[in-house]
Amino acid sequence: MSKNAINKLRLKFIGIFMGVLIAIIGLFSVSIHIINQYNRNRVINAALSYIVDQNGEINKNPKAGSFDDFSTEFHYSARYFSVTYNKDGSIARSTTSHIAAVSRSQAYNLARKALRSGDETGHDGVYYYKVAKVGKNQTLVVFLDCTTQIESSKNLTITIIMVTLPGILLVFVCALAISKRAVRPEIENAERQNLFITNASHELKTPLAVIRANMEVEEMINGEDEWTKSTMNQVERMNGLIQNLVMIAKAQEQENREGDAIINVSTLINESIDPFMSLVQSENKQIIRTIQSDVMMKGDASKVRQLCSLLVDNAVKYCDDQGTITVALSALKKDKVIRLDVSNTYADGKNVDYTKFFDRFYRADQSHNIDRGGYGIGLSIAESIVRLYGGSIHASWKEGIITFTCMMKSKI
Repeated sequence: MSKNAINKLRLKFIGIFMGVLIAIIGLFSVSIHIINQYNRNRVINAALSYIVDQNGEINKNPKAGSFDDFSTEFHYSARYFSVTYNKDGSIARSTTSHIAAVSRSQAYNLARKALRSGDETGHDGVYYYKVAKVGKNQTLVVFLDCTTQIESSKNLTITIIMVTLPGILLVFVCALAISKRAVRPEIENAERQNLFITNASHELKTPLAVIRANMEVEEMINGEDEWTKSTMNQVERMNGLIQNLVMIAKAQEQENREGDAIINVSTLINESIDPFMSLVQSENKQIIRTIQSDVMMKGDASKVRQLCSLLVDNAVKYCDDQGTITVALSALKKDKVIRLDVSNTYADGKNVDYTKFFDRFYRADQSHNIDRGGYGIGLSIAESIVRLYGGSIHASWKEGIITFTCMMKSKI
């Protein structure tokens, strides 16, 4: 796994962790808010019911223990008013001496509004009310000033926000620092692995070149036999393995966007196809180009060339004898997407699992023949290039033709 891949995995893990954390904290915060609202409304309703039981005015000389859930101070601290109506709608009596913010006329207006609502309980701003039948055909409307309770709820909500938001930010910062420290050994291991692959590849090339040269001299002197032929085949196999390892190391090192610029993809695709023309003609195959002119994108020219070369090389290798390779390029301007299709005739592709084609070292025929090559290495690198530009790649087969389709964002 490359350094960029490890960092992406790290950030993905942090994102999931923070998402779960925010969800849990949010659930707890909402639960606290709901419970607080429930308790507040329960206390308010109990206070209103108590005043109703006192016929709209708390007894000036309450007996000890007569307040149930309320302290004796409730008689002095409660801010309320009440209006009692007769059956014909006339006012029987009113009490406004326990509140300074509401005049008698305002009390009448609020009481009439409460009656018109038809609700037994409700609120008008900070004034919560209860409507009840009392005495003989009379209706009592009691209002309680709940400013203190409402402010307490608001303060609790603000406190929750002020505690949770900095807490989430602190956890996020700690997660970034701790995760960076945690993945550092993996990044170092990945870098050492790539360095080892590169160095080992160079070291192996020298003895293989010597073996090849010795075998060629042996064949010149004594002629080719089964032993020299077998040795040369193994040398070719080793060279193929070394080439694959180097390709993997280079693909991991190039997973960045530092070399991006505005490039002409049409020109790059044509230039990438040209070197294959002589090989295709020698194998009695043909290449058909359907390249839209002046298709532009923001990217790295070397990566686009490598992408096209890998796909065309793969198509040439696996194209049927006397078959056709088709390379098509088009720009979907509406979606700002570039589409590259590379297809070839492939009669044996009906029952192939194409989802595995982009796995490294995958071979459809399981022959492990390095001379022909496998799908996995080149296509795996092609997939990493396409994903680097926010795109996707997939393989499909229809009526004897296999097609590799790349979709990349033009970024312009």
